[in-house]
Amino acid sequence: SLCTTTLGPPNLARKRNVNVYNYEYDLQRLYFEYDMPPYATHEIKNVTKSRRAQGHGALAGKALEPLLPGFDTFAFSVRVASNISSSDGSSSMASVCGGSLALMDAGVPMSNAAAGISMGLVTKKVTNQLKTSIADYRLLTDVLGLEDQFGDMDFKIAGTIKGITAVQMDIKLPGVPLDILIQAVDIARKARLHILETMNQAIEKSRPELKNHAPKIALRKLEPRDFALLLGPGGQTKRLIEIQSRCDLEVNFDNSIVEITAPDNDGLFFFKKKKKNFYYTLCQYAHNNIYLYSFGKGKSLITDAISLGIRVGDV
Repeated sequence: SLCTTTLGPPNLARKRNVNVYNYEYDLQRLYFEYDMPPYATHEIKNVTKSRRAQGHGALAGKALEPLLPGFDTFAFSVRVASNISSSDGSSSMASVCGGSLALMDAGVPMSNAAAGISMGLVTKKVTNQLKTSIADYRLLTDVLGLEDQFGDMDFKIAGTIKGITAVQMDIKLPGVPLDILIQAVDIARKARLHILETMNQAIEKSRPELKNHAPKIALRKLEPRDFALLLGPGGQTKRLIEIQSRCDLEVNFDNSIVEITAPDNDGLFFFKKKKKNFYYTLCQYAHNNIYLYSFGKGKSLITDAISLGIRVGDV
């Protein structure tokens, strides 16, 4: 599993909730994309998204999402893409392991590393008076493709050193006795701890800082009356600042917050400097009827206040 992590501004985490009235937006903490091309199993066919890929991506995402920090401490949208290069076993559990390593390497402050293992079951069945029972069985750890095809169970268990975060079970039997499931969970725990120990040799915890090419994000709360000055007539002031600072500004009117996304620290510093010398000073002076404001290194005189803004002239 070749896993990559992409970080973006918080507004990209918005997703419509189809289960509520008016399909309101929710913030999705993690987008997990699973992709298994045909060549991973030595096949030649059309490359399309299947329900299997959607389900595997959802399972891996549910296993990793509880380990991520909230938006209040880590204001990034997070996307993990898992590309399966070759497969003869549980590629979804490999995606959990690879996704965990990719997130920690990117500098996402995860609470714990996560790993997954798939447990299989092979049974010997006996039929007495039209009732089928299990006479003998064997549990398989980290099932292969043939074991999954001819076995009776595929029990995927993902979690951390502290516990389980996601499970999924496919069975071909009418049911599995509880004692067999307990044994499978216990064996999976030992296997999961062994995998985590191996993963810790590569990276034990999240890196203290993000990568240099990761976007820089800042959130600023503004007064509702100041949004008009930030946007300008037809949004011209906002576009001008975005061009000059190479930043992306996303205005959230509901929470009175401006999301600032910059490609590097220089762009973010330029925007903060621009905002300090022009925008905030302009708002403060205009509301207090003071006629001097700073723009860069110069000063001008506010001659008149109109509905679209203010008129300025030389001092």
